[in-house]
Amino acid sequence: MERRAALLLFVGLSAAGIGPAFAYDDGDWRVWQNNTLEARIADGWKVKIAEEFRIGDDASELYEQFTEIGVTHALTPCLRLGIDYRHDYRLSENIWGLEKRPQLNATLVHTWCGFGVSDRSRLERRMFATKDDEWRYRNKLTVTLPGALTGSRVQVYVAGEAFVDFDPNDLSRYRLYLGVKGRVFGPFSLDLKYFRQSTEKGDDWLGTNVMYVGVKGGF
Repeated sequence: MERRAALLLFVGLSAAGIGPAFAYDDGDWRVWQNNTLEARIADGWKVKIAEEFRIGDDASELYEQFTEIGVTHALTPCLRLGIDYRHDYRLSENIWGLEKRPQLNATLVHTWCGFGVSDRSRLERRMFATKDDEWRYRNKLTVTLPGALTGSRVQVYVAGEAFVDFDPNDLSRYRLYLGVKGRVFGPFSLDLKYFRQSTEKGDDWLGTNVMYVGVKGGF
C-alpha cells in the first residue's frame, strides 16, 4: 500500500507545470523539477527513466522539458559506466525546438576520511533539428560530507561542473552546487539543491540561480 501511494505521488509530480515562454535575463531565478524511477535488473546493472521540467523568467514560465532513459553498470566498486538518451524540448523565441542527446558516462567513486567523492565524466552528442550537431564534454566533481556530521538519513554535498564545447574547444558553462539529499519514505528519496550557473554569451558571462527539486524512486 505504501509503495502504491508513493508511485501515485511520483506520477502526480511528473504531470505538473505548463507555461509558454522563457527569458534569458542575467540573474534569472529558475526552478527545475526532476522525477526519476530506477530499477535494478541484475547484479551491478540498473535502468532508469527520468522526466524534468524547467521553469524560468523568475520561476514563472516553462521553457524546457525532457525525458531521459538510461542504463548503468558498476564495473568495479569504484567505477560506474552508463549510457543515456535524452529527448529534450526547449523554448526559444516562442518556438519549441527538439534536441536528441545520446550520452556516455564514466563515474569514479571513492571514500576518503568519511567524505564521499564522485567524479563524473560525460560525453554528449547534441543533435538538433535546425542546426549542425555538436559534441560536448562535461565533468562534475561532487564531495559529500561524512554521515557522522549530517545524520544517517541526510547527506549534505557540494559540487562543481564544467561544460566544454568541442567546436570551438572552449569552456562554455560552469555550475557550483550546494545540496542535501536523503530517503523520505518507502523507496523514494529527495534531492534539494541550489546552484549558480554561468553561461558564456558572446563576450559576457550570464548568471542564473536555480532551485532544483528531485524525486527518485528505486525498485
